[in-house]
Amino acid sequence: MGLEFKTENERNAIQGPNGPTLPKVNCEEELALMTQFLEDNGYIMLYDHYKVMLAEKAKTEELYKNNDGFEEVN
Repeated sequence: MGLEFKTENERNAIQGPNGPTLPKVNCEEELALMTQFLEDNGYIMLYDHYKVMLAEKAKTEELYKNNDGFEEVN
């Protein structure tokens, strides 16, 4: 009866993901797939609200930048 000495890689083998590999697609196909995912799962409305929030944030930041950090009140 003898001891079997293994290297670190043999004891703790590093394994990659065993799942399927993703197909290669171009940007337009990826965008269409992402949009379809958002629509199918009901997240497209949240995404639209997010875009509006980002636009309003950029507008407010531009307003503050142009007025030295102060907002004009009418």
